[in-house]
Amino acid sequence: MRLRELRGNKTQEEVARDLGMTQKTYSNYETGTTEPTLSIIMKMAEYFGVSPNFLCEFRPKYSPKNDIDRELNDLCGKFYSLTPKNRDKLQGYIQGLLDNQGN
Repeated sequence: MRLRELRGNKTQEEVARDLGMTQKTYSNYETGTTEPTLSIIMKMAEYFGVSPNFLCEFRPKYSPKNDIDRELNDLCGKFYSLTPKNRDKLQGYIQGLLDNQGN
């Protein structure tokens, strides 16, 4: 699972409190000591603003479409690692690229 990556600068205790669980339970999920139930996975995915597939690092069998999916998953992971300020900068940069794409 990508919990450590998604947690960013928050502590395990902060995330656990937000999710309504103990720090030890959350830590066990983050380290892979125990596996969360589907309902907990869904709750964590919603909390972090990602899909359950992204959270669980699900990678379907290869197809050309999966190359795009892998790139999107990689970009999403990097995006969620950015600070909110840098996320805004990135979105502005992307918009600038799109605006200039026709030139």
